[in-house]
Amino acid sequence: MSNAKTAVDFAESERLLLQSFPWPLVPTNLKGAYTLREPPTTLDPSAAGVDLLIENGIWPSPTQSKFWERLYSRKEHLQWISPELEPRPGKIRTARKSPKQPDNPNIVLTTNWSGAVVSGGGPWRRVEAMWWIPTVSMPPEGAGNMGDWESSSWVGIDGYSTNDVLQAGVYQNVNASGNAYYLAWFEWFAPNQPGSPSYINPVVIPFYVGIWPGGPIACLVSYLSIPTLPPILTNIGNILFLQLTTGQAFQVILIPPPGADASGDSVEWIMEAPGGGEPVTSLPSFTPIAFAGPLYGNANGNSFPSSAVADTLNIYNPNNGMILTSTFVAGLWVFIGFVG
Repeated sequence: MSNAKTAVDFAESERLLLQSFPWPLVPTNLKGAYTLREPPTTLDPSAAGVDLLIENGIWPSPTQSKFWERLYSRKEHLQWISPELEPRPGKIRTARKSPKQPDNPNIVLTTNWSGAVVSGGGPWRRVEAMWWIPTVSMPPEGAGNMGDWESSSWVGIDGYSTNDVLQAGVYQNVNASGNAYYLAWFEWFAPNQPGSPSYINPVVIPFYVGIWPGGPIACLVSYLSIPTLPPILTNIGNILFLQLTTGQAFQVILIPPPGADASGDSVEWIMEAPGGGEPVTSLPSFTPIAFAGPLYGNANGNSFPSSAVADTLNIYNPNNGMILTSTFVAGLWVFIGFVG
């Protein structure tokens, strides 16, 4: 059964969220997107009781606990921020295209996604990883139609076999002059419908410190299902972002857009050529990316590593058939290299 919401449902969801969420929400500059007040750095999520966790904006679910423990292990320089959010429709473009299945059933070729996907066996409620931002530069291939080279490294839920995906990560761009820049971003991609929030398009955090080549970051993307909330608030979007060097962290709570099923059919660790790849966007050359500790979880709170159950994806150029990336999955790692 679809969980897609109409515009009226979205407005009602927002009203109920503000009325019944178990801790105070802080509005951001985007409708439907909220953050939370800063928890005290003295909090120990692994030892705190349920009431204390909820009081400080942490839902006591096993699907969340590991990331919170990782985050607070750095509490000596943890810095919570209230992010300024900037939608960029048409700037960081995402598009879903059907994969091309080669002879090996566990290796999939697409024009835009490389990395690893776990599909089936869910529904999945959480995906996370830590990775080092790759350095991007001009590749041998020419620029895409937009005149530059674009890529995004991210983790997400859904999108492999559905028309919606909740995702967060880093956008890496090389312009026509060969200059590279990097931005933190998130998106709840879903079909545009009346009442859709602006975050169905990519949203960047332009002043988020620590987005540089080689910088270590960690992301948690999850659907929150809180039993005390009305059924219309099933599958609230939750994004936690941590820069491991600066200690800057932020959390964003999102109301599901109209048209988003949020079914949890798949989880992903991806290096993407936005816009569907060639000919719209051309992938830049990038240093190898390694997603460390790529875990995912289900509604029962169980966690799993990416492993042999993951499909391996690589990007190919449909103009000449050239494969541009090389992906390898091993236990607690997903490796993606540029070979174009």
